[in-house]
Amino acid sequence: MAQVFALGVQKRIERIGERLLARWPKARLVLTLDATAKEREGLEPLPPPGRVEVNVVEHGVRYAVRAGHGHKTGFFADQRDNRQLVRRLSKGRKVLDLCCNAGGFAINAVRGGAREVVAVDLDEESVARTRENAARNDAKLEVRHGDAFDALRELKSGSFDLLVLDPPKWANGKDEVEAGVRRYFDFNRLAFDRAGRGALVLTCSCSGAVSESRFLAVLRDAATEAGRDVRLLDVSGAGPDHPIALECQETRYLKAVLLELR
Repeated sequence: MAQVFALGVQKRIERIGERLLARWPKARLVLTLDATAKEREGLEPLPPPGRVEVNVVEHGVRYAVRAGHGHKTGFFADQRDNRQLVRRLSKGRKVLDLCCNAGGFAINAVRGGAREVVAVDLDEESVARTRENAARNDAKLEVRHGDAFDALRELKSGSFDLLVLDPPKWANGKDEVEAGVRRYFDFNRLAFDRAGRGALVLTCSCSGAVSESRFLAVLRDAATEAGRDVRLLDVSGAGPDHPIALECQETRYLKAVLLELR
């Protein structure tokens, strides 16, 4: 049964590829398959894709993207609207972008008029890519290599008044939900503890296995543990080009929650 399902998936992927190339004949398609998905769906391994270097322009910001290398496509297009949100909120603020990946939130904060921007990531390649993208856009910001938890622990309370928390997927499936929830709790509790009065926090989860209601409950508990009064300003998700299937709540995988600390 699993082999029949896997064969069906691969045939659908081929048909999707054919339609994409018919619509955009000059496009290059890159298909990757991580080990977890391969094992779960029973799919055949794919040959490693060659690295494709492309330039992307989003809201006037230029990014160098290496498709087929690193996380997923090499660029998280689903956060497009949320990066624009950070730009609108950044004027005059000191911004800390944790788990910065390619530096999208940090560069948009600079574009929005932030008076100071610091971007942090544990992955050395992400740090290098953020510096490269900052230089491409003449964006003055500080990029640090380090663990996001350690960065929060070392912060003096009130050092930043806009914090962006965009960690990697911490729950790949139902069997990892509880461990992932504990990490989300600790991460946000630390952020709430270090953020000053009136600070904004945009905190995200891309774990489809963690529902929106569960993530909001985690944030509530983290605020209580940190002894902070936290207001919910907005809950959003991926851009409209990432549709949600009503019968599958996991397709609303990205949760981006804007909070104000009192």
